[in-house]
Amino acid sequence: MKSSRIGRKPIPLNNVQVNVGEPFQVTGPLGSLTLNVPSVIKLKLHQTILKVIPFFSNQRTSAIQGTVRALISNMVSGVTVGFRKVLVLNGVGFRASIRNNMLTLSLGFSHPIIYCVNRNVKLHLISPNELEVFGVDKQLVGQVSAEIKSFHPIEPYKGKGIRFINETVNLKERTKKK
Repeated sequence: MKSSRIGRKPIPLNNVQVNVGEPFQVTGPLGSLTLNVPSVIKLKLHQTILKVIPFFSNQRTSAIQGTVRALISNMVSGVTVGFRKVLVLNGVGFRASIRNNMLTLSLGFSHPIIYCVNRNVKLHLISPNELEVFGVDKQLVGQVSAEIKSFHPIEPYKGKGIRFINETVNLKERTKKK
């Protein structure tokens, strides 16, 4: 049984300090992240390269090896460059504002929606209709942006709602009366 194709790739560690103990910790210029590595995986550090090695050679440990390698790679790029997602509010009167780590959204409802932002994620208004979510943890940035997007999903006929900046919206055609 072969090991994971992705899991075999070495992880370059540039401008990053790692602690291979339990839990595994990565520290960089933007912050630090930790990961509990499963007991079937061993990490080998060679100067500026980290390798993920499974103890056994079966399908389950091969899958875990690829997953752990991807998580560690995302941690390294997160503490060096960070992750960002840009959300666009598309609709008449749709606005966003940020005050004291609280996001206030006006989405055409009778009341504003107030969302308390996780302290590990930073929000920045590019314009009143564009919102940037930035952080070092890829999973957390994706989770926060998905929660914000869920307040008003894209409507398929007019295209109103919250979407990612690179997301395409396929509009449906209205039904015509005979």
